[in-house]
Parts: sequence; structure tokens; C-alpha cells
Amino acid sequence: MLYIRGSSSITRLEFHVSYKIMYCHKVFNFPEVKKRCEEIFFEVARRYEFVIKELRFVGEHVHLILLIKVTQSLDMVSKWLKGNSGYKILKEFPEIKKKYFWGSGLWNGVIYADSIG
Repeated sequence: MLYIRGSSSITRLEFHVSYKIMYCHKVFNFPEVKKRCEEIFFEVARRYEFVIKELRFVGEHVHLILLIKVTQSLDMVSKWLKGNSGYKILKEFPEIKKKYFWGSGLWNGVIYADSIG
């Protein structure tokens, strides 16, 4: 079992989270977009010191198992993941933005989350 250690805590706050792409476009069918999104997610996890235990892409959405610190909120972690990945993917793949997302962002505003463990 994996625990996250803080200066005065040992915790296991584990969540199943899912994010959906805006307009249900299956952009993860493009291998380079899927690979880049995965890289960005792990970069964000390292920067903000939380753990991505599992990551799966399914058509127009992504599923993650996250372990976060007691000082972090799931809402904030989701903003870090979705904000960084949405900005970078649409900037790095302008043809996808032009074809699928016009003036909107990459991610739908809805977050599915469930505590596990």
C-alpha cells in the first residue's frame, strides 16, 4: 500500500477521477496527443507532489487513480492537471484546436470523482 508522507502526516487519500473532453471529440485516438497528455499529467504530478497511480485513456475521456496530500484538494489537483494539459495540448497541436475546439478549451468542466480504499 502506498502512503504519502508529509512533515507531520502519513496519509492515503486515493481517488478515482475522470475528465471528459469538450464536445466528446475522441482526440486520444491520435497517438501523439495521447502521449503528450500523459507526459504533461506526470510532469504536473511531479511538480505538485502527488501520485498518479494509474492512467487510462478511453476515447473522449481519461481515468486516473490519484493519491494526494492531506493539504491538497481534489478540485485544485484537477485544475492543475486540466489547466496545464489543456493549455499545452491546444498550443502544441493547433490543427486539433482549429478542427475540434474553435474558441473553447480542451476539457469539459465536469469532474467525476470517487474515493477508494
